[in-house]
Amino acid sequence: MKFLFLLFSLMMPEVSHADAKFVNRSSTIFFPSSMNKLITVNQAYPLFWWNFLVLEKTKENKTKSDQLCVDLKALPESTLLRAECNQNLAELRPLLEEWSQDYVLRYPRPAQASLQNALNQVLAEASLPAANGEMISLMRNDPFQAWKELKTLVENRIPLDFKNLKDYIVIPIQFNFPPTLTLKTAEFKSKIAPDWYFVGPHSSTLQNESQIMKDVSIVSRVGFFILFLFVLLLIVLKKSRLLLLFPVVFLGMLISAVLTILVFGSIHGLTLSFGTGIVGLALDYGFQASLNSKMPSVWKTNFCGLCTTLAGLFVIMASEVPLLRQMMFFAVVGLCSSFVVFYLLMTKFKTYFESSALDCAPKLRNWKLWTSISMILLSFFGLLALKPNLSLQQFDFQEQRNKPIQEWLFKTSGLKAPLFKVHDEKDLNVTEQEKSWAATQGISIENYANYLPNHETQKANLMTWSKDWAVITHSFTTTQNKFFEPYFNRPLPVLPELPRRYLNHLYSNHDWITLWMPKTEEQEQRIKATFPGVTSLKEVVSQFPVMLAAELNWMVPLSVFLALLIHLIYYRKATLAVIALIPFFTGVGTLVFAKYLFNLEISFITVVGLVMVFGFSLDYGIFATDACRDSLHADRDLATVNGVWTGILFSTIATLAGFLPLMFCVHPVLKQLGQVLFFGGVGTYLGSVWGIPSFMKQLKVRA
Repeated sequence: MKFLFLLFSLMMPEVSHADAKFVNRSSTIFFPSSMNKLITVNQAYPLFWWNFLVLEKTKENKTKSDQLCVDLKALPESTLLRAECNQNLAELRPLLEEWSQDYVLRYPRPAQASLQNALNQVLAEASLPAANGEMISLMRNDPFQAWKELKTLVENRIPLDFKNLKDYIVIPIQFNFPPTLTLKTAEFKSKIAPDWYFVGPHSSTLQNESQIMKDVSIVSRVGFFILFLFVLLLIVLKKSRLLLLFPVVFLGMLISAVLTILVFGSIHGLTLSFGTGIVGLALDYGFQASLNSKMPSVWKTNFCGLCTTLAGLFVIMASEVPLLRQMMFFAVVGLCSSFVVFYLLMTKFKTYFESSALDCAPKLRNWKLWTSISMILLSFFGLLALKPNLSLQQFDFQEQRNKPIQEWLFKTSGLKAPLFKVHDEKDLNVTEQEKSWAATQGISIENYANYLPNHETQKANLMTWSKDWAVITHSFTTTQNKFFEPYFNRPLPVLPELPRRYLNHLYSNHDWITLWMPKTEEQEQRIKATFPGVTSLKEVVSQFPVMLAAELNWMVPLSVFLALLIHLIYYRKATLAVIALIPFFTGVGTLVFAKYLFNLEISFITVVGLVMVFGFSLDYGIFATDACRDSLHADRDLATVNGVWTGILFSTIATLAGFLPLMFCVHPVLKQLGQVLFFGGVGTYLGSVWGIPSFMKQLKVRA
């Protein structure tokens, strides 16, 4: 689940405040609008912002625990709402006073005799030796002892008792900021509790994002070094003119980023990471045009490659996932703008970009043909038999140090995942129905009605007090008047337009949340049957893979069909149209082979990576098919089109160089993306230089 908080961090370094308004780091873009409100409840409502500080129970650590409590109490409310240790009335004073002030909204004025009895009972408790100054001050501001009711409600928010645990000291803390603000979480951890185990949503989000940032830092350095080696290779091979292609592609990516921001309002971190693959893909057209400048059909071949790639991207752009739509838009604009600039520059200034080819024509061997056939068959098996794990749970990275503590903590608590339902602020009457029903069923519930009745009842209650609030104390004794002066001398409260402090944990963006805490499966089913729409975060997250799987079921075949259709229009020969798809299937086959050989995970990130593989495999397929067709047509050796093979080789090196470092990452998101792109890229290259030439020779395909 923590992957929801960290997905946006992929391949993106920390941005400055100036960039923040353009670079989106939100996880909301990852889900359809229909799911956003539900999927982000743990970010929106402080009710979910509880974490746990854990330490082995020793005499020395008991001293540390006492000092930590002091430090936690000294933190500003902007950082910490609550720390469940050494609780005292002083720190709860603002909350309790607001709660006691709103007593007149919750209850109608009692009869005069009952009112007198309530005041006398408080006076009697105030006269006891145990009543200290802080308690007496509270009593003077709370003649109805409403604080006891609030204390019970607050304690029920976390129905866990960690005080009597034998092995560990556990301190529950509630932050006053969402888990996505990882910089604040990191500051808290390093300054306040560096030696403590830290478990909860803020901790998990911080661990995930920190590991991604560590990985990205390494990848950036290694990637820069590999890019330097690639540039050095081009210089050594006397192909330095190919370096002129890189500024064109970077310009295309800049244009794409600007247009994406204009259309979507911002650009997501994952979309920026996708740009690495688009750079390699856009370079394909530049390499082919530069190395085959004397080939009349080179731009025709390039254009067909662009069209087949765009067909697949446009299909995926129809996804309900906003992130995928933005990524595909970015890719389409980046490829088209780079292609247009390449065409304008390289047709007008051809001689500046011309480069000679290497002697790298493929050597045809039977074993290469059978290897290609095996990979193709394996790809069909993979596409039909392998079901990608689309669950987001697998992307939750946890430090080894924290894993046993987290497992122990949640096993000890024995709590089931809570259920919830979000209500519009105009629909508060239903919260009273929920509360009443839960009471009859013996099910714990946390909602608005636990604290206040609906607005109509509040008005009615307030009316019973406001009739003679100014003269209500005339019948009080002198002692009562003097003792309770702080309460009765202040004006009556008004109906709260904004939630009170004691309700903040249930309110977000004009919505109220109800949280159910069933103890058994049977209770859970009763809740869902009685109140439609009640769900759990786990269930909401589980809807995502179902939706994504349904989309993939039509997107994948439609993308392949459109690519095949464009090939048919271009080649006007079914055999050639199918052969041009070989690199994609050998790429998938190689990935399937690697999956079983190295026990790789096939996941949502695999699907995203295969989109990139699909894009450059179609280009390679068309380039290789055209090269073989021209050679066979003129009964010439494959070496006569060395420019095509050199272009495919350099494109593959550029693509693999960008993603090879990802395979050495620790976080599964980056590691899996690197794996699919590396193995898919290798398979695509082999399909282009082994598969297509071998198939065309065996089938004697001609123009």
